[in-house]
Amino acid sequence: MVWLFASATVAELNRAAMTEPAKSPKAMAVKRFGRALTYPCKRNRRGHGTGNYTGHGRWTERKELVSRLEEEEKKRLIILSGICGGGSPGPIQSNIDQLESRRIELLAQLEECNAELALEKQKLADLPKVVEEQKSKLKASIKHLAEMTKSLKVIPETDAQDAQAIEEVMQIRQRAISAIQRYIAE
Repeated sequence: MVWLFASATVAELNRAAMTEPAKSPKAMAVKRFGRALTYPCKRNRRGHGTGNYTGHGRWTERKELVSRLEEEEKKRLIILSGICGGGSPGPIQSNIDQLESRRIELLAQLEECNAELALEKQKLADLPKVVEEQKSKLKASIKHLAEMTKSLKVIPETDAQDAQAIEEVMQIRQRAISAIQRYIAE
């Protein structure tokens, strides 16, 4: 019975192919399949496998599985090399940069909002003082108005003079209207 090993890494298989004689089973498997096989291979007297040997199907399944795993590992390495700074900053670094710039903008907005909030709180704290000032101004203006109305005195003979002036203006108006009507009628 000859044992062919597939649990070795590719580098070990290549070393084995270089160091072992060309006719050894390991070297033959590496040369033929690119890697050694993991299952026993019974040989009959002529050197051929027995009839119940079904290793080829297992080998192709294993080869497909290994190639799929290798592709997944390559993809992971590419992603990790991009993340860790293997040439380009990668999507995570750009996301970090965007979040940092957004954070700076939000902090500026927060400072502006805090300033406005402090101003409004100060206005609220000063509100009773402002109300008292407005009340005192209103009281002062009411007192001033009351004093002004008390100090107003009727001037004698002005009403009669005003009425006479109004009457004269009305007469002049009537004369102007009648003159315009006569001119239009002619």
